[in-house]
Amino acid sequence: MPSMLTPRTPANYPPPRIPVPVEETMQITGERVIMGTPGGTWRHDLRATSNVYIDQEGRLLVDVVPEEEWYRLKLTGAFSDGTTTGKVQSVSALTVFVEVLQPFWSSD
Repeated sequence: MPSMLTPRTPANYPPPRIPVPVEETMQITGERVIMGTPGGTWRHDLRATSNVYIDQEGRLLVDVVPEEEWYRLKLTGAFSDGTTTGKVQSVSALTVFVEVLQPFWSSD
């Protein structure tokens, strides 16, 4: 039986997301981010809830939440714990990468 699926070519693939280190001037609130962990692994299920900021001790930070909580906040006005701040985690901006859509380029 012949396949009814369109043959897969780069033209009909979704564009890849390329991790880019965040910079102080980037507007990343609401963007998908990846965070490096002390154990050397990467956490991918996050959204930035702030842009990069400097705390009272001079550290560059970004506030992040699990992506599920981001959508819950947007849909209901609160996180799963009933607050608007309880799930936010402030992390070093030096460990955060924003996912940027990278278009496919054609040679023709």
